[in-house]
Order: sequence, then C-alpha cells, then structure tokens
Amino acid sequence: MESNQQSNGGFLGSQEKEDTKSITKSLLCIILDLNFDVWMKKAEEISAHNSKNGSTSEVPADVNKSELYFDCIKKMCFFINAHLLQSSNNEVAVYGSFPHEALFLGPKNDEAIGLKFTTFSSNLMKSIEDLYSDEKFQEAMASESKGYSKIGSALKKSSCFINSWNLKNYRPDVTLNSRIMIFQASPDNNDDYYSVVNSIFACQKNSVVIDSIMFNKQDSILLQQCSYLTNGIYTKTLDREEIVNFLFMDNYCLDSQTRKSFNRTFQEELDLRVSCSCCNKIINYGYVCSNCLTLYCEDTEKLQESDCRTCKSKLSIDINKPELDLGCIEAPETQPRR
Repeated sequence: MESNQQSNGGFLGSQEKEDTKSITKSLLCIILDLNFDVWMKKAEEISAHNSKNGSTSEVPADVNKSELYFDCIKKMCFFINAHLLQSSNNEVAVYGSFPHEALFLGPKNDEAIGLKFTTFSSNLMKSIEDLYSDEKFQEAMASESKGYSKIGSALKKSSCFINSWNLKNYRPDVTLNSRIMIFQASPDNNDDYYSVVNSIFACQKNSVVIDSIMFNKQDSILLQQCSYLTNGIYTKTLDREEIVNFLFMDNYCLDSQTRKSFNRTFQEELDLRVSCSCCNKIINYGYVCSNCLTLYCEDTEKLQESDCRTCKSKLSIDINKPELDLGCIEAPETQPRR
C-alpha cells in the first residue's frame, strides 16, 4: 500500500513538474533592410526586366516605385502578426537597417513589448514614415554610402536585445525561445563581415536561430553563413509575391523547437568564402594570424613588418621561406549542405 502511494506520489510529482514547465515564451527579432535607394533600384530592375520580357506582373512602369518598398514591409507585417497570433506569450522586436545606422523601431518601451497584432503593425509603419520625415535623419542618411545597409550593426543589436530579454524573463518554469529574421535587399557589405561573424558566435552560444530572406538576384554570402551556422533557413528571391509563400510555407513561422518535428528543405550549395581583413574582399585563399585567426588576402607584401589589425601583434611574413608565421588556409567557394 505504501509502495503504491509512493509510486502515485512520484507520478503526480513528475506530472506537476511537467505542468510547471509548460510555459513557453518566444521572441522574434526582425531586421528589415530599409535602405530606400536600394529598394528604388530594385523596382527599376524588376520593371526593366518585365518590360523586356513583356510581363507587367511586377512593378509596372507607370506605378510609383515606392510601392515595392512599402508592399514588402507590409508582407513582413503579416509575418509579425502571424507570430503574435500563435500565442499570447509570443513577443516581437523590430530593427531597421539604414545606410548610416541600425535603429530600434519597436516596441518603444518595455511595457509594450507584447503588443497585440492589431496595433503593432500600424505603429511600425508610422515609425518608419516618421523617420523619413525627420530632416536630421535625412541628412545623416545622405552623408553615408547608399549602396549598403548596416545589417551587421542591426544583427549585433538584435543579439544584445535577445540576451537582455533572456535575462529579464528567466524563470525555472519558463522555456525561452528566441530567433532572428533578416530581410535584406542590399548587397553584402564586406566591412560587416567580422561584425556578422561575432554575432553568429553569440547566437550559437545562446541557441538563437537566424533565418534570412535575400531579395536580390545574387546570393548573400553573409546571410548564407548566418543561417547555416545557426541551423536557420535561407531563401533568395526577387519576386515579392513569393515572399509570403516562403514565410508561411517554409517553416519560417516555426520556432527552433517546433521545427525539429517537421521536414526541412536545405540549400543545395553554401558559399563559405571569407572576407579579407585588410581589403574586405571575399577570398578563397589567404593567410591567418596565428594569434587571433584574423584573415588576410594573398597580397602579403603590404603586411610585412606590420601589426595585425585585430590583435595588434607583429606580423612577420617572408614569402621566400617555406615556413610562414601566418598560417595558410584555403576555403572552398561552395560546399554541399547536408
């Protein structure tokens, strides 16, 4: 009899433990590429392509080019709403990537982080419109190169936000899931390479998944590596009508734990090339500092008797000797993804 009571007590105790751990909070950090000039160029490219092929399904010539910009933002708002609708414990934070800086767009304060979908999307659109109507913001943005966006800065800020969110919401009875979603239209800025790599390491340590969509004809090396190294999803498209299909049909809506129960599609090829620290060019073959593993290109004459840009240690290179103080590495252009 006592043994039965003990066994029942043990069963009930384990059931209570399971019930106490049933609360799950999920944070989705969205990074939006809001470089207006890049989006205008995309609209012109699509319009020219469709005119050449006799198609007017995407951005006709007589339509305002800003339509593509705001339409893609609205599609991301649909994705945000879907995330908030899945659970009352789901939360969202949005960062905007501009040519000169990355800005936190919402929610504006701690009390509003769990805003319902009915108000968040409209507040987000208003925040973006208010920024472009600010003269100081326009002047700061005009002073920087308009061909790129500060994706690396936005990724670092998102990682810090997730870390503070985890500390704030940590409780033994709560399971925390967090992930980052990057929506990029600008080409890769190689100056961001090391910022992105450091963010990847931080996300790996905190089990944060990085998903990404590249709205461009060319693949993004940085986004490919972000998603691959954090077990995220990467997609490239130049059709705005496909964005919603990818978001809702390719497991983008699922958190990292739920995805384990679903079949996933993997990218067939992955570009693992790296960026040179001295010239920021993407390289296949280069030299690595033996102290901090910073990478340099084949043009080693510029590095003789100079300091490492990262750790400031002396670099002694003599290409006539078989032994180099800088180790030689070679990275493949593409690697099959398993």
